[in-house]
Amino acid sequence: MNAALKKRVITAAILIPLLILAIFYAPAYFFMIMIMVVFAACAYEGASLLMPAHSTPQKGFFAAFVALSIFVISPKAPALALLAVGFWGGVLGFFMKSSWRDALKRPHIALPVLWLCLVPAACSVWFLRSHFSPETLLAILLVVFASDTAAYFVGKRFGTTKLAPMISPGKTRAGFLGGVIGAALAGLILSPFLSHSFCASILLSILIALVGTWGDLFESILKRVANVKDSGKLLPGHGGLLDRMDSLFAVLPVVLAIKVLL
Repeated sequence: MNAALKKRVITAAILIPLLILAIFYAPAYFFMIMIMVVFAACAYEGASLLMPAHSTPQKGFFAAFVALSIFVISPKAPALALLAVGFWGGVLGFFMKSSWRDALKRPHIALPVLWLCLVPAACSVWFLRSHFSPETLLAILLVVFASDTAAYFVGKRFGTTKLAPMISPGKTRAGFLGGVIGAALAGLILSPFLSHSFCASILLSILIALVGTWGDLFESILKRVANVKDSGKLLPGHGGLLDRMDSLFAVLPVVLAIKVLL
């Protein structure tokens, strides 16, 4: 096991048990505070990524605004999730053009985009736990983690053809396919907590892998704009919070929208 992978495993081994404990045992008010803190940190990291020249108080104000938005809007999470579906449905294709990526360097565009990435996902976390079940939320997260892990190892072992070389040179088609298969297998195992049937659970898990890749690629666009490899250094072996959570930003509101509508 190389040093980078060792750090990655150690970080995951520490964070996953803490996450499980929080999902199942944290009081509602404390769970909300945790969500606000984590996503405010993501907002600060994102603002630092896209607007490095701006002052710390300006980035801190944006992070605080994201946290306040989560607290106020969480009860309306389903409506916000539907808005996020529209956002994720068009955002990647919109910013894939290099001419449009430069727009993300402008605060009046970068900050609303970051808000739409973060707030619907955060509100979806709270709503899935409180209105569905902790088991459902954890199952969704585990499918995402299984997809990411399978994509990482399959891509390392078999990846040759790049998935989106102009956006993310490290991602391969083999890794993408491995992620889809990993998600489907996880969905099969976690079926009782995801949907009413094995077939529906597997289909939902495959969708999670596809949408998660969408979120992953968009975060890669943000890093391309900032000309950095990682969004931060907070999580050893993983990079920053955005690097670890990028798939979730797209997956969580999309899954919530599906569950509410169906």
